[in-house]
Amino acid sequence: MKKTTKKASLIVSLTLLSTVCIGTITSYALDPLTFKFETIRKTIANNKSIEIKNLIKVGNEYITNKDVSNYKTYNSISTLQFDDATILQQIAEEKLFLQLAKKNNVEASLEDGKLEAKNNREILKKQSAQVQSIQKNFIYAMGIDEDIYWESYAPAEYQKLISAKNLTNKLISDKAIKIDGLSGNEFANEIKDYKGKLYNSSIDNGNIQSLDQSIILKKI
Repeated sequence: MKKTTKKASLIVSLTLLSTVCIGTITSYALDPLTFKFETIRKTIANNKSIEIKNLIKVGNEYITNKDVSNYKTYNSISTLQFDDATILQQIAEEKLFLQLAKKNNVEASLEDGKLEAKNNREILKKQSAQVQSIQKNFIYAMGIDEDIYWESYAPAEYQKLISAKNLTNKLISDKAIKIDGLSGNEFANEIKDYKGKLYNSSIDNGNIQSLDQSIILKKI
């Protein structure tokens, strides 16, 4: 039992780190020279002045045109690109997953996020100069001070990450998703399928609603 739990925890951590990482970077193996930091910085700065429009309502939360634009901007450094419909779906799925964590009383606190951010900032200091440069350049691209990033932005993101991890472990414990005999990629697909079903059921029960006539919610 202990061996299975340890394996589950490890795979959960690796899976979530590859899908809910800070800043929504989706590829770790990119050469720093290929990062479009200056372009990202300018686009994010311009996004701050756009007129906000709510596109989709997810529970009591909203996904806006700014959310989609920021997602596309940060994801521009990845080799894997998505259309607006897919981006809306992915953001909605993450919101639904975190809302379910709160409903199941496994949501992490902001203090948990602050502690995790503090620990990871210390870990980063021990990494190679290249890794530290990538992180610093990404923070620069966001247009915020490094201390503000680690003390304000990062804790909230780590809070989400820990909440998602807590829910995933609960789903494993409740046998809502399986892990035995699965590789890391297979387990990632289990999580993806679960989120897809959650998304579809939320369309059916009206927990997701389109607020823009041009957006037609379709089940996956």
